[in-house]
Amino acid sequence: MRGGRLGDMFGRRRVLLFVLGVLATGALVAALADDLATVVIGRVRQGAGGAILPLAFGIVRDELPRERVGVAVGLLSALLGAGGGLGAVLAGPIVSTLSCHWLFWIPLIMIALAAAGIAFGVPESPVRAPGRVDVPGALLLSAGLVCLLLALTKGGNWGWTSTTTLGLFAGAAVALSAWVVVEVRARAPLVDMRMITSRGVWTTLITGIAFGVATLTAAHDQHEHPRTPPHQQPHQRKPRWWIFREDPPS
Repeated sequence: MRGGRLGDMFGRRRVLLFVLGVLATGALVAALADDLATVVIGRVRQGAGGAILPLAFGIVRDELPRERVGVAVGLLSALLGAGGGLGAVLAGPIVSTLSCHWLFWIPLIMIALAAAGIAFGVPESPVRAPGRVDVPGALLLSAGLVCLLLALTKGGNWGWTSTTTLGLFAGAAVALSAWVVVEVRARAPLVDMRMITSRGVWTTLITGIAFGVATLTAAHDQHEHPRTPPHQQPHQRKPRWWIFREDPPS
């Protein structure tokens, strides 16, 4: 969302190339990592990739005739869903055949190819929308999401009724409620709250959430109840940051 706003202000192609650069450095850091802390740092930088889709939508609207915009936006959305599905399916074979580091080397190669294609094949849009970044909205949204995700991730370990978990849920509710109020009143909001009430937008959001929940549930089930017994799984040396549980050394 912030990336889309910056693209409106400074040029979508320029901001998209910058985002791809940040994404590439995050992939490189994670690919070269030999400890969990470094992988987390790389993954945090890869979070910049969330700005790619709104920037791509903006470029499509600027460069294509109106009658082709709907098809192009649908194609981009389909590619996003297909990419997420293929990533979940191919991750296992990639780790088994190559190594877990290639979970980051392969995306890095694809990011480099995409950046080259954009640099040489996509013109810069002359459309600009002067304004400022909604800093209060960005901070409130970030705080709310951090509290919510931390509570959902660690609640099982801390206890769902523990003071810490309940406090994080309460903090998320307060921050996100304040964010909605700020966005409704902001002259240049991160998210146009009226847009969310559109049927095409809220149905897409619900579908994306449902897909994410299903994917993570399946991954958790596979982690807790592996289909292949450990003694039949192929042995390979894993780096120290590999977070899946292993049998204790004999």
